[in-house]
Amino acid sequence: MRASAFFLGSVVVLAASSALADDVPPSGFHVEREARTGEIIGSSILLGVPYALSAAVATTGVGSTPELAPLYVPVVGPWITLGWGNPFKQSCCGFNAVGALAGLALVADGVMQTAGAIWLTVALASKKKVLVPDHPTFVAAPFASRGGAGFAVAGTF
Repeated sequence: MRASAFFLGSVVVLAASSALADDVPPSGFHVEREARTGEIIGSSILLGVPYALSAAVATTGVGSTPELAPLYVPVVGPWITLGWGNPFKQSCCGFNAVGALAGLALVADGVMQTAGAIWLTVALASKKKVLVPDHPTFVAAPFASRGGAGFAVAGTF
């Protein structure tokens, strides 16, 4: 029983997706294009969280380290900061673990912001196709149950 229900659900999904691919919707439906909200939210998070962190770092360190000012610029700020030289390196000779980790963090920050910006641009530029009923269905009916009575409204919009 369970396998047949899964198979039937798969057939319905495949039929709907093939209808969308051919731009010939089943009877009673039409195709509309809408924003890819999931991708817009995900890409905004991928762009926004690293930018907020780098802007916070720039805010705390700009007075003492002016090389951090480019971190206020989204997407290109981490790359400009790296191009000016890692502001976290020390002037003494030898390996500086803090400077190396800060440089790695700037690269990761720049990669995430760049990926988020590209993904957000693609998500805003493209629309997804959805099947929408031609006519909204609306049903209103009284109902009675053991606990009381009332009025029920249901529909597809």
